[in-house]
Amino acid sequence: MEMKGPSPGMRQYYVAVGTADAKLATLVEFLQALTVDGRLALAIACSSRDSVDAVVQALAGAGNTFSLAVLHSDLEPHEAEQQVMRVKKRLQPAGQEPQQQQHTQEVQQYVPNVGLQQQQYTVQQPLQQLVAATQTGQPAAVAAAQGAVNNVSPAGPPDPQAARLGSTDAAGQHDATDSTADSRSLVLVASDACMKGLSRGLLPIGLPLLIQYDLPSNKDMLSRRLAAVFGSSKERG
Repeated sequence: MEMKGPSPGMRQYYVAVGTADAKLATLVEFLQALTVDGRLALAIACSSRDSVDAVVQALAGAGNTFSLAVLHSDLEPHEAEQQVMRVKKRLQPAGQEPQQQQHTQEVQQYVPNVGLQQQQYTVQQPLQQLVAATQTGQPAAVAAAQGAVNNVSPAGPPDPQAARLGSTDAAGQHDATDSTADSRSLVLVASDACMKGLSRGLLPIGLPLLIQYDLPSNKDMLSRRLAAVFGSSKERG
């Protein structure tokens, strides 16, 4: 259903789904349909870290179709900056470097530091390995990392062999496929908390499409999402 956009020239659509469980499957099917005519570049806004993790796992498990970048509140500032600069680099014409108001730094592969206690294991580490694997563009690496995620047990860590295979690319060096030559669709999955904390020098991110996986809790949150992705109302014209 098409709705009136929040500013002139902006189109807004609402997709109704039957249940909350169907929302994730609908998102994947929708993006796969959009990519039939060519690669996309878009942001997906989530209200929580749980939603970010669910979307990342679903898209990473959809084959080697999407190159994922992730923003959530557990990232250190320099890690969030690396993710945004990676997106900006993909959006630049070949041979140009993305502009940043404060400073420029080398974009490296997303490898956050994760501290896991012996008696408390979460799914975060395999998911981070899964994101890193999708950025390499290697189907075997993605499949191995997906296996590590699927192997997580509430009673303890995943199978050691699966975790070892899944971490191979996550521990690698600079991502050689991280360039405008990557033919996969670029998807930035971001939480509201992390987008709110981005420095002004990184904004707007400049993606042409925003999917609001979780509806914003209020009008101010909607404005923040639009400003972070597209720019302020003055910048949007």
